[in-house]
Amino acid sequence: MTRESSGRAGRRVLASSVAPIGLLLVLPASLARTHPSHPDNEDHPEPTSPKPPVPWWRWVLWLAVLAPALVVFYVLLTPVWIGIRATRWLATRRSGPASR
Repeated sequence: MTRESSGRAGRRVLASSVAPIGLLLVLPASLARTHPSHPDNEDHPEPTSPKPPVPWWRWVLWLAVLAPALVVFYVLLTPVWIGIRATRWLATRRSGPASR
């Protein structure tokens, strides 16, 4: 008489329950073969012309937004972050070895 351990909710735990996990490893490859994302028979028109160039005003707008963002981050926020780190380091150093 062999006794099988029971899993959650009283279900039996069998060694063969590991097999479906192994099947999951090959599932994406088999799905790609059996269910392609763009089958040949679908009506997906191919692009006929390249994308147009980006207008100059969008480049100006992008740079007008990027420049102040860089200044705010590197000139204002980085020194604040370094100051907070230095304050923490000094507080830890002054508290002594007992609180580390």
